[in-house]
Amino acid sequence: MKDQTKGDYKALLEALLNREVYLVARGEKIVGKVVRYNLDYGEIYIETKNGDWYGFRLSKFEKYLRETYSESEKRAPKRASALRPVSDSPSIIGIDCPELRVGEWGRLLVRVSDSGSVSLSLEGDLEWFNPGAVELSGDGVVEVPVRPRTSGELPVRVVVKSSSSESSRIIWLKVAEKTARCPACGTPVEPGAKYCWNCGAKLG
Repeated sequence: MKDQTKGDYKALLEALLNREVYLVARGEKIVGKVVRYNLDYGEIYIETKNGDWYGFRLSKFEKYLRETYSESEKRAPKRASALRPVSDSPSIIGIDCPELRVGEWGRLLVRVSDSGSVSLSLEGDLEWFNPGAVELSGDGVVEVPVRPRTSGELPVRVVVKSSSSESSRIIWLKVAEKTARCPACGTPVEPGAKYCWNCGAKLG
């Protein structure tokens, strides 16, 4: 997208952030709030109340967005409009988890979008440390130490709360078996190995 075009879009998009919009794409009515935009790719991203994300080309919906935003500003607060402010609520953008092993501590990285203080909790067959209240101003990553109790695919519910609302998402963590270690030096060894490759100690 050209620099001049970026400038034209930016003021509109800043005004639309965290506002609810109604769009129709491929015959489907999409209702959600504007959570992000990318001027380099000319795209706008909308998150529904169910946590689903949709991306739209700005060039396709620019006229509609401008008209509905202008109309809503004229008529508010007389009646609900097609584009209106919504209450701030935390949004879970993504969750990343490096390799986890049963009975061993690992990390869960939760990417959250909000403005203000949020807290995070986990529900599932695992231990975790509460990171406490986290101050956000836009997107941020909350790191949570976790230790799974079982191996395999583990369902975990991630809940992010602000002072007025909450957002949650269920994820499936892939948890490997516990790493075998040499009793003499603590080096990880392959399952079934008879001797430690590091110190030569007999295993088993």
